[in-house]
Amino acid sequence: MDEKQFIELVKDGAIKAFNKYKVLPSLTLAQAILESNYGQSGLSKRCFNLFGIKWKEGCGYDFEEFDTKECYRGEWTTVKARFRKYKSYDESIEDHAVFLTKTRYKPVLIAKDYKEAAIQVQKCGYATDPKYSDKLISLIEKYSLNQYDKVGLSLEEAIDIWSGKEIAAGRKVIGNPGDMKHEFEVKKLTPSRFEALLMKSATYVKGNVTDLSSAVDAWNTLGVIGNPSDMKKEFREGVLSVSRMKSFLVKSAAYVSK
Repeated sequence: MDEKQFIELVKDGAIKAFNKYKVLPSLTLAQAILESNYGQSGLSKRCFNLFGIKWKEGCGYDFEEFDTKECYRGEWTTVKARFRKYKSYDESIEDHAVFLTKTRYKPVLIAKDYKEAAIQVQKCGYATDPKYSDKLISLIEKYSLNQYDKVGLSLEEAIDIWSGKEIAAGRKVIGNPGDMKHEFEVKKLTPSRFEALLMKSATYVKGNVTDLSSAVDAWNTLGVIGNPSDMKKEFREGVLSVSRMKSFLVKSAAYVSK
C-alpha cells in the first residue's frame, strides 16, 4: 500500500469523524500518517491502532505492549507502553475522535483551521515530540489534506438531522424527510417549502422568528448564510436555486449538530 492508497483508505472515516465529532479531517489524516507511518507500523498492522493511543484500565479495549520513543526534557528515550487494540481502522478513527472530545482537547475542536488544530493538539499534550505540530502541518500541506476539511454533511444526512428536531412538542422542523429528499432529487423544492424550513429552523435556534427577513438575518448572524441580501432578493424574485437551498440545509444542519 503506497502513501496515496493509505490516504484514500482512511479519508472517508476521517470525514465521518468530522461530521460526528468536529475533528478536522486534515488533522485526523496527518496524525494517522505520522503515527502509523502510512499504516506500516507494527502497532497499525497488529492492532489497527493508527494514532498511537495508549491503553489504560477501563478504556474498553484490549492492549498489546510495544516499544515507543518519548521525548522528555529534550532527550529521546525508548520505553515500553501498552497500546489500545482495535478490530478495524474505522474503530481506531472513531476512538481517536472520541479521545479528542476530552475537555483538555477543546482548543483542537474549536480551531479555525488545520494549522491552529495541529498546534493545539501538541499544546494539549497529545505527543512529546517537540516538532509534532510542524510535522503534521508539513504532511497536511504536502498532500493537500485540508481539501477534506471542506467536505461536510451529505444532503441526506442534513435532512435526517433536521427531521429529528422539534420547535415544540410534536412540531417538527421537517414534516416528512422522505418528501424533501424526493423534492431535492427531482429539483422541485419550491421557494415556499424552503421558506417554511427557513422560518422553522431559525425559530429552533433563535426562538419566535415570525417573518422571512428575520429568519434570514438570524441565520446570517450564525454564519450560515453568506449574503443575506442576496437570499432575500432571490425570495422576492422567485429565483432561489436548488443549489442555494441545499447549501443552506447542509450548513444549518452542521451548525445544530455541533
